[in-house]
Amino acid sequence: MSLYFQQITWDDSKLKESKLMIVSKNIYNDLDEIKTIRVSISILRLKVFLSSL
Repeated sequence: MSLYFQQITWDDSKLKESKLMIVSKNIYNDLDEIKTIRVSISILRLKVFLSSL
């Protein structure tokens, strides 16, 4: 019985770990996209600024 219980808790913690990994990966990817968007926006601003000179 205790072995069975240990197995369940171990699987559960593994499951939590993998969920956390997935969540953190998604957050990282989102941050990466946000950075890319910011960079492209600043490039656009620079172009507009330069063209207005």
